[in-house]
This record gives sequence, C-alpha cells and structure tokens, in this order.
Amino acid sequence: MTVQPRLVPPLDEAPRPSVPDARPRGVVTQLGFRSDQGIDAASAGVGLMPVFQPVVSLPDERVVGFEALARWPMFATMTATNVFSFANASRQADILDQQCIDAAVRAALHSALPRGSLLLINTEPTVAHIPRATHSPLNEACERFQVAFELTERRLLTHPKALLEKVAAIRSDGIAIAVDDVGAHPDSPQSST
Repeated sequence: MTVQPRLVPPLDEAPRPSVPDARPRGVVTQLGFRSDQGIDAASAGVGLMPVFQPVVSLPDERVVGFEALARWPMFATMTATNVFSFANASRQADILDQQCIDAAVRAALHSALPRGSLLLINTEPTVAHIPRATHSPLNEACERFQVAFELTERRLLTHPKALLEKVAAIRSDGIAIAVDDVGAHPDSPQSST
C-alpha cells in the first residue's frame, strides 16, 4: 500500500537548479533507451512525484513510519533504477538526488503524515549531502519527523571516500542513517562490516 501525498503547490520560493546539458552524446542509446522515452527528462526531475510507502513493525504489524520513494508516473516505463542509472552515466546524479530529497521533504511537510513518524528518504551514496542549515524544508522535516537518510544500494562501494564523507556529513547534521535494501545488491552486505 502506498500513501499518496497531496500535490505540493509550485515552488516559487525555491527555484530548481538549472540542468545544463552536460550529458555525453550517446548515453541514452548506450543504456538501451530511445530518446523519445523521456529518460533524459526524467533524470532532470521532470514528472518527479514522491510517494510514501508505510514502514511496518513486524512484531505488532504497526505502521511506524514512511519511506519516500521517487516515482515518475508521467513516464509509465521509467523505474527509479533506470532514471538514476541514466543520471549517473550522464553526470546528473547530484542534481537529481537533491530534487528527489527536496520533493520528498516538501511532500511530507504538506501531507497528513503523523508528527513524530519515521521518515526514510533515499539518497545516493556518492553525491554531496544537503546540510540542514542550507535547506529550511529539510530542517523543518527534521523537527517534525524522525528523519533518516537511506543510502541506496546503487554505487554503494564505487567511491568509498565519497561514501564516508557523506556518512560523516549526515551524522554531523544529526540525521540517522540506514542502508536501503541490504542484501539486494552484492555491495550492500560488505558496507555493513
């Protein structure tokens, strides 16, 4: 079951970062997509909509929080894995990750999620962390919810230094850390040792 947030009004007060077309030629076809499928638009944040999946305590089957998931409903065939693979290959993962975090935080703040709930927000392990001090919606979410950044399994161990820097930055911000889908990718069990 997925909880759909209310649609958030346009973000006039926080303009989206511009997305320069710095993608190497041929990335779309190298990854097996046709340019008319919208992968390049989706990786630039077009059509991004967060949805919230309940997190359930197994012993008593009680909902204890929600995981924010990035989805692109206007691009029916796009999965988060496809979009982030393309964003990584085209050197746009930092921008897309920030857009996903921003969309998740703003949707959570404008939703009926209970105060004090666990709010898991996926983030790529090798992109820069957005500090609470520079992102007031994230700071507000940290005040309202129990925010934890979930490091995705994608590219988890490809850049160990960047991963360690990200973990240190998240911890210094007072935010909890989790590893998404431990065991779903060969790198994830190694990261927990």
